[in-house]
Amino acid sequence: MKKYLAILIILLLIGGIIYTLTHFYKKNESIEEAALPSITIAKVDLIKLTSERADLLAHIQLVNNVPIGISIDSITYVIFVENEKIGKSSYAEPINIDANDTSTITIPLSINYKERIELFERLRKEGRDSSMLKIDAILYSSLIPKGSAKIKIEKKIPLILIPKIEVKKFKIEKLTTSETELGIDLLVLNNNTTQFSFSNFKYRIKIEDEKEILGEIPGTIQIKPNDSTSVHIPVQLSFKQISRTLADYIKKGKKMKYDITITTKPQTDIHSLKDSELMIHSNGEIGMLEN
Repeated sequence: MKKYLAILIILLLIGGIIYTLTHFYKKNESIEEAALPSITIAKVDLIKLTSERADLLAHIQLVNNVPIGISIDSITYVIFVENEKIGKSSYAEPINIDANDTSTITIPLSINYKERIELFERLRKEGRDSSMLKIDAILYSSLIPKGSAKIKIEKKIPLILIPKIEVKKFKIEKLTTSETELGIDLLVLNNNTTQFSFSNFKYRIKIEDEKEILGEIPGTIQIKPNDSTSVHIPVQLSFKQISRTLADYIKKGKKMKYDITITTKPQTDIHSLKDSELMIHSNGEIGMLEN
């Protein structure tokens, strides 16, 4: 019985080898190419977007089209957006794919907006709502005769520009001997070709060297494509809790330094943005207006 089992295993291995050889011969491929899985970018999720960078997570699908299991030791890859190199990295974990089976891995990608500001400005002026993401990958495996093989994959991804905020005014809405209520009016600008709705709109505000003020605006904020909307933030301050300097600035309407960070989650039909987080930042100096 063992003898027949051994013969069966050998026949299966021979059959797999013959299939693989026939497969690459018909397609005019090399042995390395025929032994490799086909690779596609299933989807790309935006994890976090700030004014400086976009953190993405690419879901890479590897399909083994031959009746023999394959093993990949590691992958190195270079990332391009619209044919401009934006970074490189590696996936060091081994990948085992059974015969005629599929495996999916996730690789982190980062796009530095500051380093590629000209590229994204050009795409914005062209009215583009998407860009081409390309990955040049090198697969390393002991099963491949030359030890490594190159694969190119690409996918069109949404072009998302980080919304901007402008502080229009600081206003004293209420002033007593013990406390003050300030109104901070923000203008949120959407330079994208798609509408954005934001929920869970949290803010962190720092005025001069005082302790940060944390808060949240309930409900949903909607901004049409290439449009803006106003957001009002009420801030209550007790003169017992702030310095005499800031209290004097407020009472006399002097200019104050501010630093504001908005953290929010977009509500959109774009699947890759559904679980993402946006961070919008602004700082500067502005005078206080009396009511």
